[in-house]
Amino acid sequence: LIMFGAGRLLAQDSVVPARRSLEDALRIAEARNPQLVVARQGVVASEADVLGAGKRPNPEFTLSSEGIPLSQQNRPPFFDNQELAFGVQQEFEPGGRRRLRTEQAQRGADVARASARDALRQLRFEVRRAYMHVVLAKADDEVARTTLEEIDRVLALNRARYEQGELSGVELRRLQVERFRFADDAFMAELALKHTRSALLALLNLRPLDRAFDTIDDLLPMSIAATMARLPEATASPVGLALAGRPDLD
Repeated sequence: LIMFGAGRLLAQDSVVPARRSLEDALRIAEARNPQLVVARQGVVASEADVLGAGKRPNPEFTLSSEGIPLSQQNRPPFFDNQELAFGVQQEFEPGGRRRLRTEQAQRGADVARASARDALRQLRFEVRRAYMHVVLAKADDEVARTTLEEIDRVLALNRARYEQGELSGVELRRLQVERFRFADDAFMAELALKHTRSALLALLNLRPLDRAFDTIDDLLPMSIAATMARLPEATASPVGLALAGRPDLD
């Protein structure tokens, strides 16, 4: 079973696209996040408690016997001097105990469903934020690389001018030193991109965390708050007002 499960996980990892959209990231996170899986299992367990709470107690049957002369060598027949007792017990629940027990289990199921929805909301928010960090780090890395390439072209041109005697050695060395600063910026941007990718892969529960992938979406879709703002009938309700005023839903 362990080998089969490991094979399935490897198969799932192999089909993960190398270029991921936000919807791909959300779908993978919802399918693989262990906390969300535990929350969903809690909902299933609470719903089972609701079914069990509505059942009536089963009757109890008892059978006892006395007077068996086990210590005698010449024992009489089995039913001689034998006392058999058969009993039936049934628990009654007056005062609406079964109804109250069912209502309590139903409230527990409602709490479990709300907890699962909240876990899903937080997970989607964290994935959106991590995906946006990857998008921004990717843009910074591209700008840093482009700037470094431009500096290299300018430096090559000035080196040719220096060889022709049109530029002093001081100016050339100043440009060479300046290039180190841009190279350091490019290196830091690359590290930031790798870090944000690892953070997103950790949320998606994908290994290894240093795998390279590309993002498709440049901008995130409209937030829930902005969507609610376009629906006057939705914002008129208390739930709509609460959703529109939640910054963590953006």
